[in-house]
Amino acid sequence: MEEGGRLAAFGRACYYQEEGGRYKVLDEMHPRSMQPYERGDFAAARKAHLLCQDYAIGAAFMARRELLMQYTEYMLGRVVHLEDRAYTLMVADGIDIDFWNHNLIWYEYGSGISTSGDRRWQEQVIKDNQACFALIAERRPELAGWCRWHIFDEKDMEDAWLDYYREVKAYYEEVDAAVAEARTAGRWMYLLDVEPKELEKLVQAKVLMPPASAPRASAMSPS
Repeated sequence: MEEGGRLAAFGRACYYQEEGGRYKVLDEMHPRSMQPYERGDFAAARKAHLLCQDYAIGAAFMARRELLMQYTEYMLGRVVHLEDRAYTLMVADGIDIDFWNHNLIWYEYGSGISTSGDRRWQEQVIKDNQACFALIAERRPELAGWCRWHIFDEKDMEDAWLDYYREVKAYYEEVDAAVAEARTAGRWMYLLDVEPKELEKLVQAKVLMPPASAPRASAMSPS
């Protein structure tokens, strides 16, 4: 970050899951498309983040403390759990978030607030997300269209917002197609240089890797 003059960045998160006392590494990662970051196309990354809500998990982010405190304090009283949406506010303000293309953390997928599937948590996540985009709309009127599209129910949408829906749908269809192509070819889409024995040290149990019959993919971005 210092070398590139960046104020914020995120690294790789290696997902794993526990089922019945067995641990599995997952070929999953967020953001699902790394292409904008690999190209250094921060305009595309900004759109993917704000319109498509395709961003890294909170634990994979890093930033200068003073900056993160500034944005977190701005959300006090408005956002309850999604403190990592501070990075969404940064992106909206034009702060480019860089990608550190190295494994940073092990992440137990499905046990956190945003990935647990618990209806109560999901309802709070939706409220927090809407509050975040309401803050962005206040700060950045030029982004109000995207923000309102995320905040209101589908029944309240205007006809013009269908273009946003189509863009988001096309974005994720492209990502899904790239993932399907990689897995059909027997390649991992997201995993890179993962050492399961390091996870075994943490969970004190055997760890299973996802099947991959072909050489590992070195580039995770959809094409």
